[in-house]
Amino acid sequence: MKDNPYAAAGVDGNGERDPSITIELEEWRDAKRKRENKLRLLILGLLIPLVALIALLTAIL
Repeated sequence: MKDNPYAAAGVDGNGERDPSITIELEEWRDAKRKRENKLRLLILGLLIPLVALIALLTAIL
């Protein structure tokens, strides 16, 4: 079987997707989603207290 450089990842010459590639892609997407969620929580966890502090200092001054 000849490799097709234009074929999608994990697809053989018959157009069938390799199940192991699909599992790896799903695991990669899950890991990426977890990283993004952790980053969002970190940003919100820092942003909300910062805004509250600025509002408090503005009210005091």
